[in-house]
This record gives sequence, structure tokens and C-alpha cells, in this order.
Amino acid sequence: MISRSKKVEQFRVLHKSGCFLIPNPWDVAGARMMAGPGFRALATTSSGYAFLKGKKDGAKEVGRDESLAYAAEIAASTTVPVTADLEDCYEDTPEGVAETVRLAAEAGLAGLSIEDRQPKPGQPIRDFDAAVARVAAAVAAARKYDIVLTARADGVGKGVYGLDEAIRRLKAFEGSWR
Repeated sequence: MISRSKKVEQFRVLHKSGCFLIPNPWDVAGARMMAGPGFRALATTSSGYAFLKGKKDGAKEVGRDESLAYAAEIAASTTVPVTADLEDCYEDTPEGVAETVRLAAEAGLAGLSIEDRQPKPGQPIRDFDAAVARVAAAVAAARKYDIVLTARADGVGKGVYGLDEAIRRLKAFEGSWR
């Protein structure tokens, strides 16, 4: 089996090479089938996994431990890098987000994503300052634990904010990298 550090290295090379396809298997069998034809990376799917289990996505019906266990199974089942859709990192505080990043690395993942959304009816997106603070904590942890991080501005898809706000948020998230 290939080491996690090698998978992280491969995932970074893929990102630097430009666009690449990254399918979302719902389970280990799907992961093996997708890696077989030559996909060079895989991403877990929070919605696919939740639906597979008869649960709602984005409603905390699937918790951090369950999501990480699912992602760890996928990562262990193949030699390609795996990144996990970890929603809002299942935590409210920047410290909790950093802990999720650490646990993702320990689970054998090459990458993970963090979103600015939250499971609150009537307020599905975190306010700007909270979103930026959470991404900054995730960036620091990703550097510490050597894992690729994707920060997502999901308000456009949720109909909460427009493209200008998404760009503002993404630029602020990018500032955390520097």
C-alpha cells in the first residue's frame, strides 16, 4: 500500500497540473471501480454517503466520526489520493475545525474540504468573519498535518449570497494561505 505522504504529494501534483476529474464514490466498491479505470484521485461525498445510509445531508445526521470512518475506508481501499467532503468540519469553533483537520490526516486522507455553510435552519451560511476564522484555523492545521485543504464558499448554491460575495469570501480564504 502507498503511504499517506505519497498520496498527499500525488494530490498536490494533480492540483498543480491543472484540471483533473475527481469522482465521488459512495462506498469502497465504488472507490475500487473508479480507481481501476485510471481516475487519479477520489473525493468522498457527504450527500452520497448520507443518502446511502438513509440520512439527510448537511443536517448533522452524519457526524464527524462517522464521516471520517467512511472516508478512511475509501482511502485505505485504493492507492490514489482521497479527499473528503467534511461539510463544515462538523464543528462550530476554529479549534474544533483544526481538530477535524488533524483527524482527517490521521484517517489517511490526502485532502479535505471545509464549507462556509452550517446546519442552521434560516441561516445556512456562516457570517463572513466566522467563515474566515474557521478557514484560517483549517489552513494552519493543514500545514501542521500535511494535508491538502479546499475552502468552499457555498452561499451561491444555497441562494444566500451572490457571486460578488462568493469572490470576496474566496479572496479572504486565500489570504489565509499566505
